[in-house]
Amino acid sequence: MKPKFSAWSSLKTRATVFTLAVFVISISSLSLYISRTLQTDMTRLLGEQQFSVASAVAQEINNNVTDRMHALETVAKEIHEGLIDDPVALQTRIEERPLLQLLFNYGVFVTDLNGTVIADVPRAAQRLGINYMDRDFLAASLKLAKSSIGQPVM
Repeated sequence: MKPKFSAWSSLKTRATVFTLAVFVISISSLSLYISRTLQTDMTRLLGEQQFSVASAVAQEINNNVTDRMHALETVAKEIHEGLIDDPVALQTRIEERPLLQLLFNYGVFVTDLNGTVIADVPRAAQRLGINYMDRDFLAASLKLAKSSIGQPVM
């Protein structure tokens, strides 16, 4: 009778299989660790990038609002009491400032101390005679005599 020879009884076979198993387990563990680390790093980097972009956009918006406020304050300094009493001259004065129409897509208007529009650009908006005292930005500007930005209005 021949002795039965099994492939598993060989020391070489067992050493090779054991080494292969250790190698596969090590590579799988390393792959899992690297993928988790990469995911964490990418999440952090993406968050930093989004924060950077949001900060840049916010700074740009802030600069644009500041520029527009300075433009309005510059034009407001040119308006004296004599112009407030003469709406036609006031209308002409603000129409001579085309930059205002470029900076403000809805146009610009000037009110008297009661909040009623006495001059506006563009005239197509037809705001003359409308009272805006109920708007927070206008009420704050007239009462406190300083520039202010109110809530958005649709």
